[in-house]
Amino acid sequence: MSFFSLKTRLPKTQLLAFALLILLTGCKSAKPCIEPVYGSGIQSNLIIPQETPTPPPTIEVKNPPITHPPLIAPPVPPQKAPEIQLAEDTIAKMENVRPKFNRLTATSSMDIDSPELEQSVTALSRYDTAKGLYTSYRATALNFEGARSLVTRDSFFVYNRIEKELTYGSISFANRFLPVSGTIEQIMAILTGTIVPESGFNWEAYQNGDEILVRTPDLRQQYTVDAKTYRIRTAEIRNVKNELTEKIVYSEPAAFGNIVIPRRVEMTQPLAKRTVKIYHRNFEFNPEPMSFDLNVDRKKAKLVLIR
Repeated sequence: MSFFSLKTRLPKTQLLAFALLILLTGCKSAKPCIEPVYGSGIQSNLIIPQETPTPPPTIEVKNPPITHPPLIAPPVPPQKAPEIQLAEDTIAKMENVRPKFNRLTATSSMDIDSPELEQSVTALSRYDTAKGLYTSYRATALNFEGARSLVTRDSFFVYNRIEKELTYGSISFANRFLPVSGTIEQIMAILTGTIVPESGFNWEAYQNGDEILVRTPDLRQQYTVDAKTYRIRTAEIRNVKNELTEKIVYSEPAAFGNIVIPRRVEMTQPLAKRTVKIYHRNFEFNPEPMSFDLNVDRKKAKLVLIR
């Protein structure tokens, strides 16, 4: 069959184009070829099969790394001055070696020298932290009980047996009637040499050999402390005019049981011209329950309230 035996006769230019199409594509139809024609294993150069689209690259989604805020070191507290650090260390050690008294009895010799009274007495004391401090004062020469006193948490009582007079009032007025005054804890600390500088003050300390001087910057309170035992040797109190108002000196430490207490206590109040010297003969700790009754007949005694 001839290529040119077609029902429709084409112009020469179209025949040439059609022949060229056959040569190039191998398609013998006058209609456009839809599918590619393969010949001799060679794909048509004009019909290019669609390529499989390349999938977009897979992007691995990663959680952001866990980050921590930078560590900021806490501020370094300012270094304390050596004299302040020594004071704090000394007071802490004094408190650590301070004996704790719950109950005790004591027998002491007491010499009182003041404008109001000059007397040597034997003081028989009973102390209970819950009840107070009871003391019987007996004239040393006559062995006669002349007075009794009782100090509680908030009050004091002094009974003069000779005058049959009971004086009482707030603890704040006790210094006018007792050889040693203050709160119960303060009185016991003074009597037993277990004073410790109180908190609430600015303290500084300086060591000199076997002694440590603990004081306030204004010098109104000064304590000399044994650098080995951390027990007090002297205490000085001054007023705003820097005048010495009270001085306490401790000496002759002695063991009573397993507790060391200075036998001698000397208290001086220069402005009041008053001196009290105490010599402790004996201490007994944790005795049997004791009586704290002043045994005052209130119907016969004269009552004097101090306000």
